[in-house]
Amino acid sequence: MYHALSKDGVFDLSKMNPADRDYALSSEVFYKQLKVLDANITAVSVPAPLTAPVEAMSLANAALSAYDGGVLLTFDDSWESHFTVALPMLSEFKFKAMFFLTLNQIGKSNMLSKSQVRSLA
Repeated sequence: MYHALSKDGVFDLSKMNPADRDYALSSEVFYKQLKVLDANITAVSVPAPLTAPVEAMSLANAALSAYDGGVLLTFDDSWESHFTVALPMLSEFKFKAMFFLTLNQIGKSNMLSKSQVRSLA
């Protein structure tokens, strides 16, 4: 489960509320984690965008149980860095992820825009 990802010049930690910075991960560490996953682990994805939390968790658990030792990459809280930092790296490794959106954050400063949400889907 990831929150914001920091990357100099793209999504700096200074854009975040100081209380949220402990939940951010540097893009360098995230990239290293993806390399390890790519070499050793099956990255699991769910088959379609989901709208209901219960449906999402049921399908996520079913997807994980189908792959012994698989990993489901998830992102919380609708940070803009999910699109600007995470998505290019996920695409490089051909990984998919599940994004849990905080709807009242969409369009706010440093958060995903509506068009970015559409692109993630």
